[in-house]
Amino acid sequence: ARPVDGRIFDPQKALTPIDEKFNWKALDENSDMDHPQQMLKDSRELDQKLRDGKSGRKE
Repeated sequence: ARPVDGRIFDPQKALTPIDEKFNWKALDENSDMDHPQQMLKDSRELDQKLRDGKSGRKE
């Protein structure tokens, strides 16, 4: 095994307890982006737009 590159990863920081001030409720309420069902839905919608000849991009 190679030694850890401290510029990239700090193992001690990774072992510290989770920041008590982090707002988990806001994370849960804020975005459907990381939810698998939402990802599948978005992917299907994009596929349909591409089949219909639309890029799906906002210009």
